[in-house]
Amino acid sequence: MMYRKLVATSLSTNFREVVSTQSLPVPVPGPGQVLIRNKFVGVNASDINLTAGRYHRNAPLPLDLGFESVGKVSAVGVACSRGYKEGDAVAVFKDGAFI
Repeated sequence: MMYRKLVATSLSTNFREVVSTQSLPVPVPGPGQVLIRNKFVGVNASDINLTAGRYHRNAPLPLDLGFESVGKVSAVGVACSRGYKEGDAVAVFKDGAFI
């Protein structure tokens, strides 16, 4: 199974020029991790500022985009101590939230 994510391949003030969609195999969550199937993601000024180099000018490329998303837990790794289970609704606030 594959999933799609937004990445920036270079830095520019023209968001549409530097952002593309990549398809990758769905990862298996590792120990203490959960896998989230995003339902909604927010693309906003923070993503535009990131791709323009205003936050992390020397960050290695490509950059995984996204700062917030909501979805459901689709898999739980071993030793996940937070009590999440498949089907739980979650919100994510982190760099690369669209992964």
